[in-house]
Amino acid sequence: MRCRTCQYSLTSLAEHRCPECGTTFDPNDPETFESKPPRGPFATALRCCILVFAVSFGIQLVLIDSVTLKLAVVGALIAAVATVIAYPILLLYCVMFDNRNK
Repeated sequence: MRCRTCQYSLTSLAEHRCPECGTTFDPNDPETFESKPPRGPFATALRCCILVFAVSFGIQLVLIDSVTLKLAVVGALIAAVATVIAYPILLLYCVMFDNRNK
């Protein structure tokens, strides 16, 4: 259970008010707090990389037009390289964005 405003953990509090930002909450009303933990920067970057791989792999499948297996392998390698290049960049961006929101 986390504060809707600042994501502070609201578990085991004696008072139904966030000590970080002062937002009130009702433990019996799920509309007044967040029940899911916030997604971390690593999970966000990983999801973005899966999307990069899927899109680049899909594009190469469309472009090869079933010419040869060699082109399919080259396309798969290009998709893998794009993903390997994208992951650290996306991870850095996600970490910077996560730190900016704290």
